Amino acid sequence: MTIDERIQFLLQSTESLHSNMQELHGSMGQLRESMQQLGESSKQLQETAAKQGDSIQELIRLARIDGENINRLATIAESHSERLDRVEGE
Repeated sequence: MTIDERIQFLLQSTESLHSNMQELHGSMGQLRESMQQLGESSKQLQETAAKQGDSIQELIRLARIDGENINRLATIAESHSERLDRVEGE
């Protein structure tokens, strides 16, 4: 192999390496953007989950209140039923 052939081979290798490095640099930029978007999406998901957790706790609280109200209504209905039984018995 002559010196010119070696130089030509080294030049081609250098150009190929430079091209590969540019592609790698571009891919790294895209990866950084994707990671940033993923981070933002993750943050939004965490915020949504926290809001849903708050909503669930509020629904549980309201269900308890509804249960208490149903028990109160049942007590009222029972006392009215006893009064009706007494009235009908007289």
